[in-house]
Amino acid sequence: SKHEVAWKNIVMAFSLPPPPPPNHPPATSFTEVIKSGYRDWKKYSARSSRREFWLWTLHVFLILIPLQIVIRAVPAESTASNLLALLVYIPIVPSLAMWVRRIHDTGHRIWWCFIPLVGSIINIVFLCSETNISETRWSRTTSS
Repeated sequence: SKHEVAWKNIVMAFSLPPPPPPNHPPATSFTEVIKSGYRDWKKYSARSSRREFWLWTLHVFLILIPLQIVIRAVPAESTASNLLALLVYIPIVPSLAMWVRRIHDTGHRIWWCFIPLVGSIINIVFLCSETNISETRWSRTTSS
């Protein structure tokens, strides 16, 4: 009827615009997440899905735990120990970028996580939250 069409037009006029198309599709497999994590190490104004973030976190732990075991097994004063210790620092910057992108994906600014005392709780809540698809401030939208 005419009223239904008019109502739909009104609703569409006040609804949110569709999210922008993604820059590249979200990584879905474990290896794709690792590749995109290191490839996008300097992208802080994008988004990372919940799946991407937690697979990246798993990757970091799977690398760091065996690396720490090897470092402890090698004599502390050796060159090999020092070189292995440097490998621990490689995932820091990509992990920071992934963390910022994950917070963006929930539709929040990163500064919320730096509030003294409650920032860590806010951070955990944001990291576990679903994707906010209505937020279009950052260039990439994903679903989780």
